[in-house]
Amino acid sequence: MRVSGKLASGIVVVLLAAVTPAAAAAASKQIWTSDTLNGVANDVAGTTDMSVLSEDDANEWATFFPTGTDSENVLGFVSLQTPFLYHKIVLAPFVYSAFNSWFSAGTQQGNEYAFSVAAMSLIHEAFHWRLFSGDESTVNACALKYFPYYLAKDFNVAETTTQTTTQDVPVTTTTTVPLTHIKVTKRRVKMHGTWVIRTTRSSVTTYRSETTTSYVSQPVTTSVANPLFQTLVADASDFYTHQPPPYNAGTCSV
Repeated sequence: MRVSGKLASGIVVVLLAAVTPAAAAAASKQIWTSDTLNGVANDVAGTTDMSVLSEDDANEWATFFPTGTDSENVLGFVSLQTPFLYHKIVLAPFVYSAFNSWFSAGTQQGNEYAFSVAAMSLIHEAFHWRLFSGDESTVNACALKYFPYYLAKDFNVAETTTQTTTQDVPVTTTTTVPLTHIKVTKRRVKMHGTWVIRTTRSSVTTYRSETTTSYVSQPVTTSVANPLFQTLVADASDFYTHQPPPYNAGTCSV
């Protein structure tokens, strides 16, 4: 099996047996694992020793199940009672491909729905271990409930993002303006025995404050909803809704 194009930081491990008697008789299979996905599973399950095993071949994937199983519609499994699969999650080729695309591109954009299905599958299987329960309805309800939380925390898709725009901001300026007045003074004086009116004029300066408002464009940064986060959450909800019972009819107990 080629190494190029596989999960980032991936290594090959060999699954020597399987979850069902039919698979136990199958040949050894190469399975891919990733520290990143292990970390997500550990966070969801609340432990430190989870191992996520991803199958990349549909034909090999089919051999894990009894003859007649529609393996293409099985996205993953755990086996709570099988010792050698303790804290193991086994994921299908579809999930492997979606995560591999994310690792390669560095973003979920362009592969949103497939990524949401893959992330829901991983979170779902990890909740089996967290709750130590085989109740598919409860486990899947918890996967949907906590999908936004783990999407932000472990898959690094923030709920909000910052947006910078320009905005005209009012700037008020106060100045002191001089005002000049002419002061007229009249007084009576006696000249040569006759009273006359003398007029004198003088300049008087006073001051007053004037306020003016101008507008200056400044950058304004605001927090807005992240479209990618909203899309992925909506896709996960749509995937949940269109799953058959009992997967779409549970209540999360935690």
